[in-house]
Amino acid sequence: MKKGFLLLAVLGCGGWLAAQEIHVTGQQVPAAASFAQPYDVRFELSHTPGYAVALDTEHLPKDFDLLQASSQTLSPGTAAYDLRFLPFTLGKSTFTAVTFTLQGPSGEKALAQGTSRPQAVEIKPVQFFKEK
Repeated sequence: MKKGFLLLAVLGCGGWLAAQEIHVTGQQVPAAASFAQPYDVRFELSHTPGYAVALDTEHLPKDFDLLQASSQTLSPGTAAYDLRFLPFTLGKSTFTAVTFTLQGPSGEKALAQGTSRPQAVEIKPVQFFKEK
């Protein structure tokens, strides 16, 4: 009897721990940007309600400098992140995948991760005057 109860308790906890999920459901990453001009991207996420979402700032695209990050809750279980970057390389670049982590209600970190898709970006020189 004790073994059966212990087995049910372990399996029940395992199912509860596996239930936390986060997914990037939408991303708006423009295919072109101007050198050293603000570049805005948006990510929409769905996650387990009652949990917090955090941006993983350690693994951001290397050719872009993060200037600003803001988030908003769209509804329980959905959130949006608006990020402003500054591109500092010219030519073809890759806006690498951005990772978001799901944090537990008690502050547990990285219960789950959601990652965006990489996006090719053409970074063009800034033109101050019209060329003839």
